[in-house]
Amino acid sequence: MVNDEVQLRAKLISISDLRGITKVVIEANLDIKGQTKPAYTGNVVFLYHFK
Repeated sequence: MVNDEVQLRAKLISISDLRGITKVVIEANLDIKGQTKPAYTGNVVFLYHFK
């Protein structure tokens, strides 16, 4: 709902080098205050390409 208080917890799972591309995996959990079930639980994957 609008104006609900939320909390995001993030945990670094892994960092790996894929031949010039860096892959970062972060576990994310989004909780809404007063709710028993999380709003979101999953992994977020970032791919960084440096030139």
